[in-house]
Amino acid sequence: MPEEKKTEATQGQIHQNDFGTIRVDDDVAASVAAIALNTIEGISHTIGVAGDGFIGNVTDSFSGMLGKKPGARGVRVDYKNDGFYIIINVKVLYGYCIPDLAHEIQRKVKQDIEQMTGMKVRSVDVFIQGLDFNNSNDIATGE
Repeated sequence: MPEEKKTEATQGQIHQNDFGTIRVDDDVAASVAAIALNTIEGISHTIGVAGDGFIGNVTDSFSGMLGKKPGARGVRVDYKNDGFYIIINVKVLYGYCIPDLAHEIQRKVKQDIEQMTGMKVRSVDVFIQGLDFNNSNDIATGE
């Protein structure tokens, strides 16, 4: 079996073995995190980290012209010190226990990224940036 060596890249992580190089970009980890968030009940929506507003739209459009896709909305991923550092910005539905929901976000995002990429997640920081009261009657009545 070929020997595998890990080295740090400017973005993502590189696995080198006898066959060549495998690189996982930060955007891949961000996409996995965004998919994980969609499976968690109680999240209203994610809030853009750097892509909100006019400047974000211009930056995203410019990045698109260069062939780069903007990162997953509300998810920021940095790779450093042999692991991914994830920042999640969300708005939650009124009526859910915020500490329990934040813990579930951390657990699910870490689990899914590590399972899909085979790389270590060092931290998942969750920022609850608001409450969504639009569905509060549904939660209170159990509908």
